[in-house]
Amino acid sequence: MKKLMLILLFFVVSVPSIAQIIDNESHTYETVITGNVSDNNGLPLTGADLVLKGTTKKTSTNFDGNFSLGVEGRAILIISHAGFKTIELAIENQTKINVTLEEEIDPEDYIPLATRPEPHTKTRSEIRKARRANRVKHPFTTNDGLEIAGDIVKAIMKNNR
Repeated sequence: MKKLMLILLFFVVSVPSIAQIIDNESHTYETVITGNVSDNNGLPLTGADLVLKGTTKKTSTNFDGNFSLGVEGRAILIISHAGFKTIELAIENQTKINVTLEEEIDPEDYIPLATRPEPHTKTRSEIRKARRANRVKHPFTTNDGLEIAGDIVKAIMKNNR
């Protein structure tokens, strides 16, 4: 009985360590790639996204446009930033990469962030005239609609007396 327990204990202790050895043999080593992402003028791009294609590994550039990312063997690096063309780079035995992204201006994506307000040169009487003109153009605004509804109710009540 003691021999059986001893053999069973040896088996339970040795199997996980054998599995760990097998797992370590199949593991490939990671190479750290560093680099810089900049625009056409050589200015660093802060917040550019770098993703290894087909994986969940990703990183972003820092304030100076620098990045570092661990890569196993050959890989394809996708680099993107808002307002710039996305590029894909094949990585083989490189450890340092400097990338320049080209600007991509799409007129449909252009949204003005601020506009200049019109100067306030109208007098009070001009503002009142504009409001009256607006009422004539749109007679069924909320307040006017209530006034018309009130007049209709008054007319019905007079006829029912």
